[in-house]
Amino acid sequence: MAAAAIERLSEIDYESFAIGSRLDPGLIDREESLWAECGGDYAELIKAEINREVGKRVEGQTEKIADTTNPDVISIIDVNFLDVELEISSLFIYGRYRKYDRSIPQTKWPCRRCRGKGCDRCGFTGKMYQESVEELIAKEFLTAARAENSSFHGMGREDIDARMLGNGRPFILELKRPLSRKLSLAELEEKINKANEGRVEIFGLRMSSKEEVRRLKESRAEKSYRVIIQLDAEKDSTKLKEVIGLLTQDPIEQRTPHRVAHRRADRVRRHRIIEAELEELEGRMATIRLRATAGTYIKELMHGDEGRTRSSLAELLGTMVDIIQLDVIGIHDESDNDG
Repeated sequence: MAAAAIERLSEIDYESFAIGSRLDPGLIDREESLWAECGGDYAELIKAEINREVGKRVEGQTEKIADTTNPDVISIIDVNFLDVELEISSLFIYGRYRKYDRSIPQTKWPCRRCRGKGCDRCGFTGKMYQESVEELIAKEFLTAARAENSSFHGMGREDIDARMLGNGRPFILELKRPLSRKLSLAELEEKINKANEGRVEIFGLRMSSKEEVRRLKESRAEKSYRVIIQLDAEKDSTKLKEVIGLLTQDPIEQRTPHRVAHRRADRVRRHRIIEAELEELEGRMATIRLRATAGTYIKELMHGDEGRTRSSLAELLGTMVDIIQLDVIGIHDESDNDG
């Protein structure tokens, strides 16, 4: 059994392992009958003993570490036939990304018509958009790790037509069933940034964990934005600054926007605008800098979304507001010096 496990484990890179086993059900039944007759207070499962004894032999012959808590791979042995299955743990890589291209989403977006199967609408690719931040980053990692596929875990997401600038958005890339676990993160970062220059940039790469994915998903970091809007008529800068300042006075209420109603629960959410200031005003064009709590819909904060966001800038001004450009310019998570 140990020899069969070692032979199969030799196909992959790993530093730690655990042994599992699959026994004939009849053997398990006989073991339980024996316990019922003789008592099982001091008994040990035969399965547990097999796992331990085989693990000792594998550890001694491979000089790898037996780890039953968080192993790189679990070798499951069919005791009857000596077949071995490998359950390979995912690799997790943390980093931050900046997105400069306003035409790509953060993650793969299945076609709405065919739901990823392929149709005329998506050119039989199964995707609404042919590229994404996820795919541009993951490609080199999948090759280097010889992984089957990947999942992309981001700390929130920006709109497709919004850039992600400043200190970048934290993400964790999960590589599933990797055959290689020794990665040069510096080389991969350089290669990915060179291939995607002017579109996507990554930095701050390090190894991560499944537990950090959970913390990343639960994070509610404030974010800073720069938005360029167009008003229906020229406004006095003093008056406009005064009205923009009103956004910070009371919590705003946002009912789920029309544009995301197909994938988000229809409910009202309360948010706060921490900071809001007019950076530039030229004719009907205004540039506004904001800092808001996590989950705030900035576009709707500007134009009101037909009254679904209150109070919006459009409501306070009593005028129409059009969004020209939106950029995320800062994520105020634990690594942010500004808090």
